[in-house]
Amino acid sequence: MTKRLLLSTLLLCCSLAIAEGASDGGAIPFGIALPETDQSGAAELSASQENKEKEPVRGGKLRVLISPDRQARLSAMMAGRLVSMPLKAGAAFRKGDLLAGFDCSEAKAEHDMASARLAKATYVLESQKSLQALGAVSDLDLEIAGADVREAEARVKQTGVVVDRCRITAPYDGRVVRLTANQFEMINPGTPVIEIVESANLHLEMFVPSRWLGWLKNGHIFSLKIDELGIDAKARVTTIGSRVDPVSQTVLVRAELVDRPAGVLPGMSGYAMIGEPD
Repeated sequence: MTKRLLLSTLLLCCSLAIAEGASDGGAIPFGIALPETDQSGAAELSASQENKEKEPVRGGKLRVLISPDRQARLSAMMAGRLVSMPLKAGAAFRKGDLLAGFDCSEAKAEHDMASARLAKATYVLESQKSLQALGAVSDLDLEIAGADVREAEARVKQTGVVVDRCRITAPYDGRVVRLTANQFEMINPGTPVIEIVESANLHLEMFVPSRWLGWLKNGHIFSLKIDELGIDAKARVTTIGSRVDPVSQTVLVRAELVDRPAGVLPGMSGYAMIGEPD
């Protein structure tokens, strides 16, 4: 009986405490209280953030990379010994300059032999033409002599291609990035020999927010600072990418330097300051 009486008393006290808390505005008993929030302030903050997201970005500071218009890793087109490597890494060259040379003695001998056979076939053809005028040879003999000349001409062209492959020449003005083979090594066809970049024409690459596409157009002028040289320059947008990256919501933009400063090299980087035009 005593235990039941104590339990009933305890339950009654709890009920009274809960009722009292409810009458005071819903306070939680046992000393636990929830933090009070200003519902109107939260609504204003949420509305402010939503409006901010809707506002278009009007420009900003972006990382930019200076890249060459063309770059290449030139490989051997023949098997042979590499006998000439006149340039070192960082050296400048002009279009047509020798970049690498192979031992070409055998290929040149083949070409000389083909040239001699062409000369012989040409003499025979001229002789056959003279004899045909005298009625001493048939038309078939003349056709065979002409075919021999054409065959010799094709052989001269073929051996000439092999001789040309003995030299790797510069396809454009540029600089040597690095050598991937050493002088006097035996090289197989397809082996990389030298890596080059074009130095005459450079462009800038950067990823801009896709929300800028509403006002960023080709021809837009902006300023940039080149880190390595510590100088300011001007650039002009030339190409806007045709696809927006769905993850980063950015698009690739290319630009060209306006009045290119001296000393700018491929691979340099910096910051572009782009703003919406007035």
